[in-house]
Amino acid sequence: MPLSDSEIRAFQATDKRQKASCGDSLYLVVEPAQKGGGKSFIAKTRFPPGRQGKWVEVRIGKYGRGVGRMSLKQAKDEWRVIRAWSQENGRDPRDRKREAKDALVEQATLTTFEQACEAYLTSWSGANEKGKREYRNILWNQVLQEFGAETPVEHLSWDYRHPNGKTSREWFVEFIGKTRNRAPSTAEKMIFCLKGTFDCAVHRGWVKRGQHPAQNLTSPAERKQRVAATQSYKHLKWDEFPGFFETYNANAPNGDLITRGALLLILLTGARVAAVAGLRWSEVDEEQSVLRIPSDRMKTWTPGEVDHLVPLSDPMLDLLERMGKVSGGEEFVFPGRKRGGQAKHLNNSVPNNHLIALGYKDRLQAHGMRSTVRTLGQEVCRFPDLICGLNGGWKIRDKIRGIYDRHDHMEERRAFMTAWSDALLEAGMEIASV
Repeated sequence: MPLSDSEIRAFQATDKRQKASCGDSLYLVVEPAQKGGGKSFIAKTRFPPGRQGKWVEVRIGKYGRGVGRMSLKQAKDEWRVIRAWSQENGRDPRDRKREAKDALVEQATLTTFEQACEAYLTSWSGANEKGKREYRNILWNQVLQEFGAETPVEHLSWDYRHPNGKTSREWFVEFIGKTRNRAPSTAEKMIFCLKGTFDCAVHRGWVKRGQHPAQNLTSPAERKQRVAATQSYKHLKWDEFPGFFETYNANAPNGDLITRGALLLILLTGARVAAVAGLRWSEVDEEQSVLRIPSDRMKTWTPGEVDHLVPLSDPMLDLLERMGKVSGGEEFVFPGRKRGGQAKHLNNSVPNNHLIALGYKDRLQAHGMRSTVRTLGQEVCRFPDLICGLNGGWKIRDKIRGIYDRHDHMEERRAFMTAWSDALLEAGMEIASV
């Protein structure tokens, strides 16, 4: 009768080496007592298969609990995997163990998943200490327990296939799904941590770009945000601009010069509201006739990149000159209320609130002006989308093109800014009305 796990556990060592069947060509080997009486599993089979093949002995692993040891069930499962691999590949079953040993040697030189998680928390995450403690608990107590702390992070690439038969991508999706069923809020935080960890790994060259196993993993909250993002901000058609400027110039709600000037510069440049509201006088380069917006104020840019340059047209320079008479001695071009003696820039919500006061609540939003400039720049000014997009700070979506196309097309973008400003003047924009 094949041994059971309890019988193996109770099996006593003697002064001789013993071997007993566990069924299915799997055997328990018990070393002599004077050699420690260690227990391990081996398997016997013919290779090549059939009567003409020689009997070979395949070491499976040591019996017991703990790291590097296995139960009877685990030994049987391992033997089935080895035998299936041998039959599928027509190779000696002992080769699989040798390859596994070589992989362990290679593994020792590769960055582990635990090291990647540590790098994310210490040098990549912008969370405060409380947040980092929470992320560490999630990564070490759940994620690393599932995928293995010592697993090379390179082996967690999108299409890497693991011994369980799953690719990394399939494994991550399944794991996140199970977590979401029992703890939705934890799953959202887990996705956030995984994305950060693998973004850091890609940045350091540990995982190839495009092989990010956590990319496109979305939580319910993120899916709602994406749906909201696809609903474009309200914007005007070109034939509606004369009426808009008539209302704007009349200034019935009596908006102040700072607010009105910021709103007009957003429309002139097509820059994000935050980039304009937080504009400093030190970022206005009159010599080169450009605005230099730091990358840390560009939503989709990586901090540390070169400044985003916006060419200045004559109407923009006129507008800045008028603003200089009001805020020239301030740090910010569009200053807000000071708090505790500290300089503050205009609140990002103020330009949109002024549009509401003008009666455009359901017709135009300050955030929609960015898309307006890109769209009408093509329709009205006849400039290509590439030029209109680059000027607004959009990144090139084509990864290959983004890597190799370093040209900033400044000459064409300056021509576009001039043409767009002229078009707005023709539609009724009056800088003097600010």
